[in-house]
Amino acid sequence: MSKFDREPSHSDLVTQLGSDGEREAAFAQLLSIGTPARTAVREGLGHSNWQVRRWCAMWQSSITSQALLILAISSGGAISSWSP
Repeated sequence: MSKFDREPSHSDLVTQLGSDGEREAAFAQLLSIGTPARTAVREGLGHSNWQVRRWCAMWQSSITSQALLILAISSGGAISSWSP
């Protein structure tokens, strides 16, 4: 990376979800960023490219699952009483 290159913004990464060659790397980067990327991902749900919308929805699902797992672990299993 040269001194003139910059890290892609969250919005740039969301846009890359529409590119076959960049999609998986962008998704992995968004996952590693986590909730700070939420605003860009939510905006991506309205993107004109269906692949961007699809991968943004998958990101939200993954982040929600991670949060629930963390909650379950930190609560010592008390969260299991919420399940049917």
